[in-house]
Amino acid sequence: MPITLEHIAAKPLQENSKAKGVRTWDTIQYLSALDKACQDTVFHEQVSNLPKEYTRLDEMARDEKEYSLNIFDFFFEPTADIICDDIKSTLDFYYSNSPTFR
Repeated sequence: MPITLEHIAAKPLQENSKAKGVRTWDTIQYLSALDKACQDTVFHEQVSNLPKEYTRLDEMARDEKEYSLNIFDFFFEPTADIICDDIKSTLDFYYSNSPTFR
């Protein structure tokens, strides 16, 4: 015997949703939203003390026509091993103490 469906109602779709998410290039806004959502003290400390370069990178990302964002060159220039070791030890600390970073 075939199954038939009667009296089904569906909610109408909202065509013009005005809610906006954080854009992918708005790093500072994204980190702030993540900070509020996670309630992680270690993560909050890091987000609250971002260097000016992070803000500058966000500004560059908004104006890609002017800068063309050579992010690889900006962040991954050759570095000394001692610097890499310092960064690794710092990141290891954050990963071990912050569930948000994990």
